[in-house]
Amino acid sequence: MAWVVTVASDIAINKYLLKISPKVPEFRRGMLYAVNPVGFVSMLLSAGISIAVFFGAFGAAIQPYSPIFAVGLALVLPPLLAVLTRGRYYLRRTDDGIDLPMFDADGNPSDAKLLCHVTGIEFERPDMVRSAQDAPDGGPQYVSSLALSTDKTGKLVLPAQR
Repeated sequence: MAWVVTVASDIAINKYLLKISPKVPEFRRGMLYAVNPVGFVSMLLSAGISIAVFFGAFGAAIQPYSPIFAVGLALVLPPLLAVLTRGRYYLRRTDDGIDLPMFDADGNPSDAKLLCHVTGIEFERPDMVRSAQDAPDGGPQYVSSLALSTDKTGKLVLPAQR
C-alpha cells in the first residue's frame, strides 16, 4: 500500500495540483537521477512506520491501524518532500541534447530513428539522448537509454544541468 499510494500521491498532487513534477513521464536513464528522494524516502518511511506500528512498536492500541499509517504517510510525504526539495530530483537534465523534436505535430512520439553509437542499433528518437562522447569528426553521437542503463562508467552521460 505504501508504494501504490506514494506513486498515486506523487502523480495526483505533485504533478497536477502543485505542478512540481514534470508533466511528461521521463524514463531515459540519462535524464534521471539514480534516486528521487521524494518517492524513495516517502515509500520507505510510510512502509517502515506502518510495519513498526503493525508489530506493536507504538503500543497495542494503534497496532490495528498500521494500514492507515501506511496510506496516510504515503499520501502526505511525497508533496512535503517535493516542496522541501523544490522538485530538483525529478530530472537531472531538461534538455537531452538532440535537436530533433520529441513529438510530431499531432503530439505522438517521433518515429525518427537515431543510431546508438554504443550498440550500433537504430532506436526511435524518444529512446535516445545525446552522448557525452563526440564522434571522431567532432559531431554529435547518440546513445540509447538501453545502453545507458548498462553503462557502469558514466562516461556516456551528459552532465546534470543546474
